Amino acid sequence: MAKKQKTQREKTISTVINIVIFVVCIVAAYLLATFLFVTVPVSGISMEPTLHDGDTVLVYKPGKYQFGDVVIFETDIPDSENGNGNNKHFVKRIIGLPGDLIEFKYTSSGYRVFRNGEMLEDKYVNQERYVSGNNAVGKITVPKDEFFYLGDNRNHSSDSSTTKETAPLESIVGRVVLRYRGKTILSNPSTVKRIKNVIGLEEFSPVPVLPII
Repeated sequence: MAKKQKTQREKTISTVINIVIFVVCIVAAYLLATFLFVTVPVSGISMEPTLHDGDTVLVYKPGKYQFGDVVIFETDIPDSENGNGNNKHFVKRIIGLPGDLIEFKYTSSGYRVFRNGEMLEDKYVNQERYVSGNNAVGKITVPKDEFFYLGDNRNHSSDSSTTKETAPLESIVGRVVLRYRGKTILSNPSTVKRIKNVIGLEEFSPVPVLPII
């Protein structure tokens, strides 16, 4: 009888432990999704070849942002396509931060972008003709608390070169740290790539990856 009671007690303890673990996992997932990470689908070709139409990106929310970061940010453009009452979100690369002087100058390879007098190498840009003459904004000093942004697919991107505007830093949702094709990383881990913090791409090894929320 005592042995039977002990077995029942062990089963009860095991059940309670499993419930606690499950609750902890749910809470952890909620906290990660709310405060640290969010996944966002990519639509359009404005960031090729860094990001492609149909990609999904993992966005890290906290932290300061720097030149070269690929970020997701909210615009003041209504999202009429989805009819959800929200504004559209863009994924672009930070080219200028407060106080930076951004210039577009004509060179042998077309109009190129200069930041504080230095021409950007733009190794991640999709084409040799980096910026079309129609999109060249001349020069602009990035205002306080704002940033200047461009798509990597320069001639096929709605960005600061076409709108002639910068965006508030506070509109940034987060920095893109991973991109992958398909519904989940586990479905085809070989497609996963890590976005370097500053400029360009870096291969991502398909072994332990960040959690997807």
